[in-house]
Formats: sequence, structure tokens, C-alpha cells
Amino acid sequence: MANLLHRLLSFGCLLLVSGCGHMSIKNVTPQVVATNASRVYPLSMDFTPRDGKVNVENVRAHVTIDGHSRNMRHIGRNRYVYEYRMPTDAQKIVYSFDVDYSRRTDTKLRYFNEKSTDFELLLTGHYAMGLDSQRGAPGASITIIGRGFQKNDTVYVGEEAADTQFLSPTAIQFRIPQLPAEKYYSVELASPSGTLPAGKIFIDRGTISTNPKAIEVKCGDAISLHVNIPHPAPANGLEIDVSTNIPDAIIAPDVFIRAGKTSTTVKIEGVEVTHGMLYLSGKEYAETVIPLVILP
Repeated sequence: MANLLHRLLSFGCLLLVSGCGHMSIKNVTPQVVATNASRVYPLSMDFTPRDGKVNVENVRAHVTIDGHSRNMRHIGRNRYVYEYRMPTDAQKIVYSFDVDYSRRTDTKLRYFNEKSTDFELLLTGHYAMGLDSQRGAPGASITIIGRGFQKNDTVYVGEEAADTQFLSPTAIQFRIPQLPAEKYYSVELASPSGTLPAGKIFIDRGTISTNPKAIEVKCGDAISLHVNIPHPAPANGLEIDVSTNIPDAIIAPDVFIRAGKTSTTVKIEGVEVTHGMLYLSGKEYAETVIPLVILP
């Protein structure tokens, strides 16, 4: 939840207002906050004296909501907070801050009241709390946890729209698209009402496995090689390059895994008695090396 509140702060603004010029009031409350079961929402502000003549021990802060002034609680340094319980049917409030303080000038102690402008607090039932995993390879399924998700929401990884599946109003799933690996990407949830930040994800290189892990085949014969990837291939399929250090000794076709599939099978034929290596690699997939022996 701490990560969620940090992301939601980006919706707010820290506004600076001043009256007599002796101090400033800064609103540190997000403008848009996620609903919670208790319907209690903290309204916070900082005050900053502009000179050393303000008596910081004699500050009294208030928040006015719907015309009613309420005392705020000092929680450290120059910050004050009031925890407001929102009425059940309310989705927005208008509020303002004011601060009573004293300031010594020469031998006199004078009292002042500093007021802020009006602010709005808006509740939202549509937000993303975070990802169930912060890294994965292309094709891996990642779930976003949050609230208010809709069937037409779309997840973007960087600038790339991901294959998105609506699970429930509190969970939505996407597959990591085929993007350059070994780097972080922002994840956002786009809906008709706007775009929500969901976190960041690190895309790892995918892995290719085979069965068998080593090939022995008689000269003139062929053997089946099963090629597997851990997650479904992207919408345009996955091409896997096949190369060898003994190109005259075998016949090996290109490997292609169809969209949504995780495996395919090809035939490797031996044509010359020798030994060497077979190399498999794909876009954003680590190379796999297979020992290869052509028997007489």
C-alpha cells in the first residue's frame, strides 16, 4: 500500500500560498486518492517560517471542511495532519488550511493567521496497486492487482500494447511482449477514464530447451529434436535460428514456434561422420548449445 500511495501522489500537487509573508503553507495531500474500507483520508500540510522571528512552538493548525474548522495534529517537524472520515455518499470534498502563529518584532509579540486557498480531494475506485512480479521473460504472464478494472482496459509495457486479459475488477493479467531484454520498462493501465501507472518490470532473456539435450544420430539417419520455450510465443510466432560448427555434416531446418505455442519438433539428419555443436538462438532468447555426434 505504501507503493500505491507513492504512485497516487503523482496525481496531486504541492501548492504554496502565503499571507503576511512570514510563513508559507504547503499542501502535501494528494488530489486523487484510492478509496478504502474505513473511508478515512489524511489531509496534510507543511508550514515553513520565512524568518527566525516566528514562534514555531506556538503554532495552531486547522483544516476547514464544508465550513467547519477542525484542529490538526502535529506529527513532527513542520507537518500537521487531520484524518477525515468521508461521508458514505461523498466522492469529493473541498477544504482549506489556516495557521495561527505568533511572531516577535522588537519587544512586541504579535499574532497572525495564515490562510490557504481551497483544495479538492477526489476519491477514485480505479487504481493499480502493483505487479505480482517485477521481472520476467517475453511471453510470461504478469498480474496487476488493484481495483475498478474493466474488460476494455489495456496494459502497456513501455510503448508496446501487451496481450491483456481481464480476470476480475481487482486483477488483470498481461503477457510480457517481445521487447529488447535486459532493461526496465514502465507498466501502465489504459482505460477510457485515463492511464494509471502500475509499476516497472525488468525483461529477462528467454530460455530455449531441447529434448534430447545432446544429439547422437547415425550417418544417413534422422532424429527428432523437440524445441521448447517456457512461455507462449508472441502473436507473430517465434523464429529460432539454427547453426552449427559442422554445417556439411548435418541437415537441420529452421525452427519456428507458432503464436501461442511453447514447442515444436524438427528432424536433424546426419550426413557425415563427425562431432560438433548445434546452436539455437532467438530474438531476446539466450543461446542454447547442444552437443552433436554423427555415428558411422
